Amino acid sequence: LLVNNNISADYSFTTLSGITPEYLVCVNPGNGKSLLQAIDYFSPSYLFLTLPSWNHLIATFDIVDWSIVSKKYSDKLYLGVHTEGYSILGLLASKGLINIDHTPVIRALETECETEVKIISDLTSRSYHNMFNYLGFLLDEINMIKDSWNTLCQVPKVYTKPKFSISTPIAVFGSGPSLDSEIETVKKIASTHLLIASGSNFKTLLKHGITPDILCLMERGAMNDDDYGPLTKEYDMSKVKLICSCTCHFSLIKHFTNSAVFYRPVLTPLSIFCDDEDQVLHFEGPQSINTGLSLACNFSPSNIVLIGIDLGTKSLDYVRSKDAAGVSPRDFNIETKGNFCKSVFSDRFMMDGKEIAESCIASNDNINYYNASDGVEIVGTKPLKLSDYFTKLCIDLPNKKDRYDNLETWWNQLYTYNNTSFVNLWQASRARLHTHECISSIQFVIQNAQYSYLEKISLVESLLELKGEKFKQF
Repeated sequence: LLVNNNISADYSFTTLSGITPEYLVCVNPGNGKSLLQAIDYFSPSYLFLTLPSWNHLIATFDIVDWSIVSKKYSDKLYLGVHTEGYSILGLLASKGLINIDHTPVIRALETECETEVKIISDLTSRSYHNMFNYLGFLLDEINMIKDSWNTLCQVPKVYTKPKFSISTPIAVFGSGPSLDSEIETVKKIASTHLLIASGSNFKTLLKHGITPDILCLMERGAMNDDDYGPLTKEYDMSKVKLICSCTCHFSLIKHFTNSAVFYRPVLTPLSIFCDDEDQVLHFEGPQSINTGLSLACNFSPSNIVLIGIDLGTKSLDYVRSKDAAGVSPRDFNIETKGNFCKSVFSDRFMMDGKEIAESCIASNDNINYYNASDGVEIVGTKPLKLSDYFTKLCIDLPNKKDRYDNLETWWNQLYTYNNTSFVNLWQASRARLHTHECISSIQFVIQNAQYSYLEKISLVESLLELKGEKFKQF
């Protein structure tokens, strides 16, 4: 709660040096020294000063030159007397709901009164936190819109489902521990297969001299830049195609000469930015391997082989490829049927990935699937050791360079995102008008006594369908 650079031993609160808040809330500034230090340290966009009484403001006059502070913040400075913390909520939310997350709340060390204690207690209570924790999906959607726009402003290509088969057999990689034992055989099939790295296994492959043709990513967050940025400086990326979600951090695009973004189904950026159903990559999550598998299926090859897609482990002492990028903590508290052995350990999130992979395979049943991963069983695939896969199915395959033209033809046909056109469309859309009309229609349905509850649900769902002109979707 107090301004400092330390983090608790049990990591129970955020390191303040790691945040750049929009808001700073000061509960009783004391003589003003702590307030000035906090303003200098955080450089917030908005300053909220909540006081037990106006006399507490007068107490700062010797140290704080309020003419300077008010000039700096102008209409972003708020002063008020409050008796409890909840009254501040509406004021904070009115300036931007998502900005409340990680807002520092400070107080002067030399003072403490009953009202101040009450305000701080309210602002750190479970009920206060739950007001925002249970808006998590809403906040995620807002953040994804912002992330998507920043990424699209890098003007990448936009993924579109191919109209023809890429034809080359495809190897899709995961970061399971079995990947490490198959590296030498992967080198043998690299010349005949299109190689799709899914997330962190990209580093494992590069470190062993294997350059994937495609890197697939769908995770959000700047940590991806930390994981993959250094690799682009250490290895030649000129032949790697990055295909990532538009919600990925924009900095990733800067590291790759060849990049394209896809839209994830259901998420809000789809309705705002997407122009064509073929730009959507279905079955793309929740794991990166789902992204790689879905993309591979859309290329319509004859064969797909899964390597290192363990989605679990046989041994709790060896749970991930040793050279995989980043970290991926897992519980491994679920025992389930293995691909080559009786049982393996997995967790809820990887089991979700398994189910989505099986749905993707069932929806693309014109492809032969081989699972060379020593992890969980994936229904719809044929268990086959990679060495056996190589000797039985790869010996007579032509070099993939002879069939690479289809991939390059498809890639060159992808259009480059035009953010200027989007801005013009947005400005011409009269989005506020159509939003008002939509909300008014929903309000009419909800308040209309002639409709039953089920009828109201149906009518509201029809009003919220994402069909129609783009300006109404906005």
